[in-house]
Amino acid sequence: MTVIQKGKSAFTEVEIQQIEDLLRRIRASKRNQQLLLRKQLRDIGFYITNYIISNKGFNVSHLHQLVEDGTISVIK
Repeated sequence: MTVIQKGKSAFTEVEIQQIEDLLRRIRASKRNQQLLLRKQLRDIGFYITNYIISNKGFNVSHLHQLVEDGTISVIK
């Protein structure tokens, strides 16, 4: 069975910065605000559900690890 991921796996440097900012804001926000911020992530094409590996949350360090291991590409 093939799993089809939503969104994209290559982002510009500006998009990566936006994703980092949104992830930081999500961690510091209440639930209702988190929903709006996650929508902004999806609007960029970033779906946390494509990359989450535990129920402990997803943060900027997880994003950096995905970039380092090549799962997410940065377009220059």
